[in-house]
Amino acid sequence: MASYEGWIANHNAPNFYGTVCIDDQTGIIEKIILTPPNQGDKGCQELPKKRHIKFPKGAIIYPGFIDLHTHAREDKTQQETYKENYQSISKAALHGGVAAIGVMPNTPCPLTNQKELTWHRKKIDSLKSPISIFNYIAIAPDSKPIEGEHHYKLFVGPTIGSLFFTSAKEIENTLQHYQGQTISFHVEDYQVINDNQQQLTHQLRRPAKAVLTALDYMLELVEKYKINATFCHWPIAGESLAKIALYQKKIYPASTIKLEVTPTHLLFDADMISQNASLAPYLQLNPALQTPADRQGLIKALKNGLIDFLATDHAPHLIAEKLKNFSKFKQRYPKLDNEQIFRQLKKDDFALWKSVASLDGTSGVSWLDTFYLVVYMLKERHNFSDQDIARIAAYNPGQHLNKFLKSQYPTKDFGKGLGKVATGYYGCLSVINYDKSTTLSRENIFSKSGWSLLEGKKFNASLEAVVLGNYLFYP
Repeated sequence: MASYEGWIANHNAPNFYGTVCIDDQTGIIEKIILTPPNQGDKGCQELPKKRHIKFPKGAIIYPGFIDLHTHAREDKTQQETYKENYQSISKAALHGGVAAIGVMPNTPCPLTNQKELTWHRKKIDSLKSPISIFNYIAIAPDSKPIEGEHHYKLFVGPTIGSLFFTSAKEIENTLQHYQGQTISFHVEDYQVINDNQQQLTHQLRRPAKAVLTALDYMLELVEKYKINATFCHWPIAGESLAKIALYQKKIYPASTIKLEVTPTHLLFDADMISQNASLAPYLQLNPALQTPADRQGLIKALKNGLIDFLATDHAPHLIAEKLKNFSKFKQRYPKLDNEQIFRQLKKDDFALWKSVASLDGTSGVSWLDTFYLVVYMLKERHNFSDQDIARIAAYNPGQHLNKFLKSQYPTKDFGKGLGKVATGYYGCLSVINYDKSTTLSRENIFSKSGWSLLEGKKFNASLEAVVLGNYLFYP
């Protein structure tokens, strides 16, 4: 038996002080003892213990964080494992305080069938990683569901890879076969994006209209085919959120609509790029950043529960790929890499540098290593409570994943599942110390991407520990 003492936060109750006792063999929470501070582990004294850890008074024990939306980039081709693989993404997740991740299927060899799923599950099992890794199955034009209970991903419009649809009719022709399934959607309309490819900024190349146009027909299709839907990395507020809220009431319980939001859309907006062009290549992602009003609306919706999940959309592109447009100046600067050219050209020819910075580059932002810092910023800047954090980063995503535990980990016992610090649940804990500061450096990034938007910044929080069943990680 291992026991962990400190202040505990769940989604549905005030913080309380206690000791979490986790079975060494099963990794399941055996009991939780309400112990006053400085009273030790008296409630667990009758249980033989492997270890007892008392966390500092500034630390909060959350249910293990879950990131439902990441890109591991591994498949049997191994073409993009230089960006990330299951081993490196597991390491990044641990250092970000994340206990479980969902990985997307749009790799060079897309995960669309049982054969590919079997390959991925065998690869993940062979790693013996303490991180729980879950695979989404891609919906491609004319594909069909596979046997068993799974979560699927459909790309309504173009993004990384070729798994996208070009019209509502094409989507419906395929989606009719997926009635009642659980599907996450990237919601952007192909035609709107195609019509705006010559615009000067990414915000204009991927305008809000692309999301709003696709939203109208996707709401109808979700209702028609009784889909349990998640709309991923939601980028806009205002009328879109109001429309979704109305539809949620209309179609429940025959089908549901959940929403994800990324740290990028919560912390940045297009006006920030206008004011600082240096951000443009780094902040390019799909869907694009929009207005400050959208950003504030998304924060509010996440806090009040309209948005369900904090999910990073972790995209491990290398810095050279994010700054690929600056490689054209290699002849001018033969001894410099893309990042160095980016900085030097800014000094030498600001007007040229600014025009190149706004060109269409590589979409996607690396976030997984800094998940716990995003949690801190939501608390510090936007007054999210510990209960809010437990809800959006653990309980809600746990509720989503728990129905897929048996299909993806058939031999592993997760007890009552993930997402809560309670007896019978799987014993994963994410512990953040709000009394110890962190200054993030590039050396703190364990994703193969090797960079972060938060580099060089100091935060009044640090990752104290991650507990994953019978595994204890100290960073």
